Order: sequence, then C-alpha cells, then structure tokens
Amino acid sequence: MPQPLAIGQGCQWVWKVCYNASMRQNISVKDILKFLGMILLTGTSGLVMGFGVGYLLAALMRNQFEGWGGLVGAIIGLFVFYPVGVILGQVIFKLRHYRGSLLLGIAGVFAGAFMTMGLSYLFHLNVSSNILLPSFLVLTPLLGTAGYHLGRRKPQVETPTV
Repeated sequence: MPQPLAIGQGCQWVWKVCYNASMRQNISVKDILKFLGMILLTGTSGLVMGFGVGYLLAALMRNQFEGWGGLVGAIIGLFVFYPVGVILGQVIFKLRHYRGSLLLGIAGVFAGAFMTMGLSYLFHLNVSSNILLPSFLVLTPLLGTAGYHLGRRKPQVETPTV
C-alpha cells in the first residue's frame, strides 16, 4: 500500500482527495485493442446465439400464428437471445480471468438493448431498419464492454496527513 502524501509533495487537492500525477494510468494501444477485441468477440457470441436460437424458434413456430410464426420466432430469437449471447461472451472472458466487473457488464448489455429497442421511437431509430438493427448490434456489446471495464481498476485514493 502506498504511503500517504503530505501537503506539498505533488498533491492536487480536489474534494478532500489527493490526486497525484503518478497515480494516473496511461491507456496504451494494447488496452484499446483489448477493448475492441472484447466488443467484437462478445458481439460474435451474441450473433451466434441470437441467430441460432432465432432459426430454431422460426423452425419450431413455422405453422403457428396464422403463418407468421416463423417470423415471430426469428425476431424473438434475435432480439431476446442476442443480449444473452453477449452476456455469455462476458462470462467466458470472466472465466478466462480477464479483469472486470461482470455485474456492470450485464447492466451495460441491458442498457444497450433497452436504449435501442425501448427508446427507438424517441431517438427515431425506427424510421428505417437500416438504422435500428445495426445500432442494436453495436450498442449492446459496446455498452456491455464499457460496463465490464468500469470495474477493472480501482482508483488509488490517499488520505491527507498533517
């Protein structure tokens, strides 16, 4: 544990907390590539699960709902099980000992899915399916990965000594 800094040793006091420039963590290209890789891999796991379950539900519901069962099954499979697949990808990252907060990642996935589907009328995403589906497929793993990385590093807060 680092020793507390005394007044005048490079502290900048903000809200009764000493922030030292040496405590800042620089973001490297490797960190950015890890972040982008996690977005791509969790999105891929979501696509595999969403399209797989969507195809299965479309086949199972083919002759139901007056001929619309296949379409209903495909839509339910994609829009419900795509976020589940993204969460499954995050669980795989957690099992591979990739540091982060799984709970915040799951909250980010649900926030991304809700932002695009629940607020599509408010943000005018429902004007065209060319806007709605790509924003759903991008925002869900993006916000999930951002949430996962929020719990990655704990800030080092030092108390003042007199």
